[in-house]
Amino acid sequence: MVLPNIEDQYSVRLYVGYDNHMSAQWQFLTGLEALFDVVHGDNVRLNSISEFRVTIDGNLQASLRFTLLFDNVPVPGRDSTDTTTVLSLLYTLL
Repeated sequence: MVLPNIEDQYSVRLYVGYDNHMSAQWQFLTGLEALFDVVHGDNVRLNSISEFRVTIDGNLQASLRFTLLFDNVPVPGRDSTDTTTVLSLLYTLL
């Protein structure tokens, strides 16, 4: 079986991450990923996630996460940058 219009893609991935436990309550985590298209050299994607976490109580945590997605050759009709901000509250019953 041959699938029409299928194209192989090859890329090189670089990732840098940082995890800082500033205290027993505060954490900062961040990472940056870059994907370089081997076949089409002008196609580069960058993904980044950064998060602050705080332990309020032994069972209660809050976090603020920011995600950035960038593609310098986006799908036609789409923006090259996408961002998301999420505020989370987590309670563990154990």
